[in-house]
Amino acid sequence: MFTVTRQNDTRLNLLLGGKIGSDEMDAGLDDLLGLSQDMTDGRLLYEIVDFRWPGFGAIGGKLGRIPELRQLLGRFTKVAVVTDKSWIRSLVRCENILFRRIEMKPFQPQDSAQAEAWLAA
Repeated sequence: MFTVTRQNDTRLNLLLGGKIGSDEMDAGLDDLLGLSQDMTDGRLLYEIVDFRWPGFGAIGGKLGRIPELRQLLGRFTKVAVVTDKSWIRSLVRCENILFRRIEMKPFQPQDSAQAEAWLAA
């Protein structure tokens, strides 16, 4: 599952879960890039549920999209990551150090309301 919904001019929700195949990865990235195209100072609520590593085809074939994905990073200044996986929350803390322009914060699923409030602040 790779679902992107636009909430308003500065906010997207991204739901990622299960095992994602190549076609689903392509469609999800197309949606993510298209729906965020005119955003600046964007906010992203990124929910990761039932995460399973995507197949090699879903990842390997997308290396050509790296320039597009780099542009995507410039559209967001705040990303709340809601997940039940502690290792993903730890990774988000590390990414927050690496990507200084984007403020990232991890949340547990029971703290979804806090994630929403943090994005809105």
